[in-house]
Order: sequence, then C-alpha cells, then structure tokens
Amino acid sequence: MDGFVGVLVDYPSIPEGLSIADLRQLNPRPYLVKVSRRSIVNWRFSDGGNQPRLELLVIKHFVNVPSGRFSTKQEARYWVLRPGLKEVYAEEVTEKQSIVWRLIERSELTVNGLPLTRIPITFYPLDTINPFGTAEEPLEPSLLDVALANFALYNRQSEHDWNLHITSLVVWLRKGLLRPGDDPRNTPMPALRIGNSAVDVPPDGDLQAIETSGAAAESRRNRIEDLRLSIMQRTLSFLSSQFGSSQMTEDEVQIRSLQTLSTLEEMGLQKQNAFGNILSDWLLWTGEDANDNYGIEFPQKCFTASTDSG
Repeated sequence: MDGFVGVLVDYPSIPEGLSIADLRQLNPRPYLVKVSRRSIVNWRFSDGGNQPRLELLVIKHFVNVPSGRFSTKQEARYWVLRPGLKEVYAEEVTEKQSIVWRLIERSELTVNGLPLTRIPITFYPLDTINPFGTAEEPLEPSLLDVALANFALYNRQSEHDWNLHITSLVVWLRKGLLRPGDDPRNTPMPALRIGNSAVDVPPDGDLQAIETSGAAAESRRNRIEDLRLSIMQRTLSFLSSQFGSSQMTEDEVQIRSLQTLSTLEEMGLQKQNAFGNILSDWLLWTGEDANDNYGIEFPQKCFTASTDSG
C-alpha cells in the first residue's frame, strides 16, 4: 500500500520507412503500463497557472539482458518523459566503480505530426490527493492510522491478558503471632491444607484468602473497548450504524470518511475520474475526438452506501 499507482498510456514504437499497407497490418494501438510509486525517482511540475502541469517524470525499471552464453542479468533503465519527448537511459558502472547513464533511445511523442502536449499518465491516489507528497507533508501509506491503532490494540490486549493472569492468583493472609513459648518443631500447630501444601495457623489466629477487586482490570478492559470502537468507526462507520454512526450528524460522517478516503462514494468517484483521464490519454494517442460516444457514466447510487442499519 504505497498510497497511489500510476497508469501510463504508452504507444509502441513505429519503425521508420513503413508503407501505409504495413502500418495497417501492424495496427499499433496504445497500451497501459502500471507504474508503482517506488518506480518514480524524479518529477517536476510547472509553477504557473491554476493547475500545475507535469513537466518531467523519471521512471526506473529493470530489464533482463544477456550475460555470457547461457545466462542473463538485470540492468536498470530510466524512462525520462517530457511532453512530446521520451528518452531511455541505461545505468552502467565504469571500471572506477562510478555510475554513468548512457542514452540508448530517444523518440519524439507525436500524433499526426504534432507533439503530445502532456505526459499521458494518470495517478490514482488511495489516501491522498497529492500522490507525490512533500517534505512538510510526506506521503503515508493508506490507512496508516488504523494500522498503528491495531498494533496498539494488540499490545494492550496482550498486557491485559497477562495482568488478568497475575491478578487471578489468590493471596493468602495469615493472621496472629506465635508466642515465645510456642515451638512449631515440638508443639503441633493448627494447619490449613491448601492443595498439596499446609499452612500453619497460630493459636487464636486465622487464615484468609484475599482476592483483587477487579477495578483495575475493568478499567483496562474499558480502554481496550474504546480503542476497538475507534478503529471500527474509522473503517466501517460508513457501512453500518452498528458502531454508533447513526448518532453522528451528516458533517461528522463526512469528516470521519474523509480521514481515510474510505467511503464507497469517494473511491467510486476517484475511479470514475481516473478512468476518464486514462480514456482521454488513450484518445490523445489515437487522435480521436473525445465526444459523447466515448463517455462513461455510473449511477450515483453505486457510489453511496447508506449509514442506516435497517
């Protein structure tokens, strides 16, 4: 769970000098490339305008290349993408153990003789609207707060179980003192048998079993239940009112849902928007117009989950 995934709409390289008949037989079409966050090593956005534009994207991946007669090895490749331009670099290690990058491919990204005006990639975030993060607000994995709360719940439950075991042991309290003339080695003393042991009881004394009140254990149990309820509210409050969501106002439901972007509506709208962007990039490659024939709509009720248990 890295927070987002990128979907790159790429296009196969067309050899130069092909005839129209060969091109029709080849029938090149765009294809989708899944790009994980860890594969993106660099990027740059433009500063001007209301909507920043992605000006540079560097993607690192590994390819198998021949090594000797019967084996292969992995080498790093870097795709450097700019609007209308794609460069591929190979990472090489020199004899002095320094790393250099060698340009092995350079191609202009054009459609009908015109360069592409944007990098055809769509980012689908899982828990943030900023897929790259910043130094001030680094990108965190999806549902990180819930995962940490589950760790805390596990530790607290384990500690509670151990404390229950310790406090369930009965403490025996012996009352009374031995008189100076009483010698337990010579004078039989009253005794109370407990299991396989016998406890001597002084004359006029007593033996009592002291048990804990259970107040501390009950307090720990309540804190565990509160933590468990909090976890359930952060993950399932939008699906059921079993955990108190029926008592929330509409604003509270929205705020809780936006904490992790876990509502079905939010996820559905994100997928719909991402699909629209991918389709737009696809049509950018094919040179077709994005008219109503290529649109897609989903019923709004598919994105909404009722918070009523009934």
